[in-house]
Amino acid sequence: MSDIKKFSEFLRETYEKSSINSIRELARRAEMDHSYLSLIIKGEKPKPPSPEIINKLAKALNVDYNKMMLMAGYIKPEIKENFYHEFLSFYSMFNEIDNKLKKLNFDYIKAIDKAIEKNVTPEELINLIEDY
Repeated sequence: MSDIKKFSEFLRETYEKSSINSIRELARRAEMDHSYLSLIIKGEKPKPPSPEIINKLAKALNVDYNKMMLMAGYIKPEIKENFYHEFLSFYSMFNEIDNKLKKLNFDYIKAIDKAIEKNVTPEELINLIEDY
């Protein structure tokens, strides 16, 4: 499915689920021409609208701008997904360190600051804590 088709379908579904009563009303809230918006919703434009238009639509529909950018093809899913997995991995590691240090009743902020000063990796810090 092309980016414009995906975006149009997403926009149409989001609009239909919203409390906005007409395309004219959505266009007014997004500060754009209703006939142009109608062409976007129908998928009759050759490419998705600009990020500026998408931002206006996201605000008018009260939906996540990044999700709309993803649906329009401006953000590639693999980049977003990789970032998400890396964040979860880091967050999980941080929680593991945090839980172990709390069990020790230890000033973990100071310990982490010292580890950073000495270029200790999170994995090395976990190993040191486990050995303790």
